[in-house]
Amino acid sequence: MATPSSPSIPTISLLPKGPLPTALAPGPGIQPTAQNPQIGAAITQVGSSPPGAAPLGNPAGPPPNGVPAGPPPNGAPAAGAQGAAPPVTGAIPQGVAGAHGPPDMRHINPYVYTPSFGMAIVGASAFLISSGFHIHQMFKYKSWYFNLMTQAVLMSSVSMIARTHSIMTLRDTGATGPFVIFMIMDMIGPSLAVIGNIFTLTRVIWWVTPNERRNFKTLCAPPHAISMMWAVLFSIPDIAKSVGQQAFKPQDPTGLKIQEIGQVLQFFALLGFFIFALRFMRMSKRWLVHGAAEEKQWRKLGWTTVAVAGLTLARSVFAVVAHDARADPKSFYAQHEFMYWITQAIPLFVVYALYNFYFPGEFLPREYTGFRLKLKEIEKAKLETPWPLSISSPIRRSVDKGVEITLTEMENGRGGRSDISDDRNYRR
Repeated sequence: MATPSSPSIPTISLLPKGPLPTALAPGPGIQPTAQNPQIGAAITQVGSSPPGAAPLGNPAGPPPNGVPAGPPPNGAPAAGAQGAAPPVTGAIPQGVAGAHGPPDMRHINPYVYTPSFGMAIVGASAFLISSGFHIHQMFKYKSWYFNLMTQAVLMSSVSMIARTHSIMTLRDTGATGPFVIFMIMDMIGPSLAVIGNIFTLTRVIWWVTPNERRNFKTLCAPPHAISMMWAVLFSIPDIAKSVGQQAFKPQDPTGLKIQEIGQVLQFFALLGFFIFALRFMRMSKRWLVHGAAEEKQWRKLGWTTVAVAGLTLARSVFAVVAHDARADPKSFYAQHEFMYWITQAIPLFVVYALYNFYFPGEFLPREYTGFRLKLKEIEKAKLETPWPLSISSPIRRSVDKGVEITLTEMENGRGGRSDISDDRNYRR
């Protein structure tokens, strides 16, 4: 029925006569206006349309000329609007992760494999026990420079605790904070352990190397900058890896390339330090070493530094493999948890345990265990103090003269070659 609202502009009313059908009952949130009590009901669709009628919001044909199209049904996108946002009320429909907001992290596993809660508990307990011994030994022997190793084992303990917590939170709430802490601590702890091992070998070199051997030609390194040289060579690739991880998106090609270059450079730095430490221990077998160092069995500490260098080198090789496995979730390394424990966690724990058994403070003199190694004072003291001699085994000679030959006889030439038995088996 057409009712003129003005003398010149005709209008058309879509409201039927009489009471409204059930399908056009007023909906919530839309109130009738004072001018037309039924206008709110005319634009709201609740339930189904009457039998034989076209559903509202999806008419069979175009609307009459001059009549604007009505709004679509609740939850349906408007015509011509691609990818319209879902309605404010109601449940978000399920679909591809990210299509209707942030993905549900409870269904995303950053480990790729299924992590073992029991193994995480065992790992956290082992690292905590080792850290307790390190703290006790550091204060007992006042090995203040070795606090780097103590910090390393503490960070590894925090890493394992965070790993244990992340296994629960990822399953229950989807929170990734503990997993991020686990990853960060798992990278910082081994780096501090490597630098602590470098500092230990530097102190061993200055303690046992004779004055005439303590030079660049013999050591193949500047004696006054051994720690700095190897620490810088190791730290620069470590910083490059951090930049590649933090300054770029996770799968950015530039960031991945920087991380790969850092991993390779760090491997060669650790390889060089391992060769340097092994060469020193083999070369020092021919030296005349101070008696106090021999009494302390300094070679046990020296070979500990070599073993730790070898373990960190092997660990860096598998770190490169682990980096490549992140790009291929279907790889063997990424699919099996025991690969992480064998190649990363257990070698690192052995490093800490070796220094629990052969703690540097039990071997090194007190002047070598401070925060800073005072090289000038140590070098001056070594030059002023005569290097003690180590007398070899007595020279066996003829029976009638006894077992030993005196120094006086050797100086006067009395102990001739004919009187001295074959002593090659008695010399060192």
